[in-house]
Amino acid sequence: MYWATQQADPEVVRALIKAGANVNAKDDKGMSALQLAKLELLAENFADKGLRDAYKARVQKVIDLLVTSGAKEDPHRRLQCKINYSLRGF
Repeated sequence: MYWATQQADPEVVRALIKAGANVNAKDDKGMSALQLAKLELLAENFADKGLRDAYKARVQKVIDLLVTSGAKEDPHRRLQCKINYSLRGF
């Protein structure tokens, strides 16, 4: 789920959800796929605006899939993720 989220691949995320993947699973640092996807929206991964907009649209589709499938976000973890992300220069 994390790989598919990081790749902004809604079709793989959809297939994983259909196969019964836990949308609220967390990695070893306590981050869920939903939190990762929301952080991806903050990233400026592409210099080209068209590529960046297309990537962010795919990330938004992933977020929508996760949320409609019951993914929940821990508000305390959200703040920590934003702090960590800003410290990396994003």
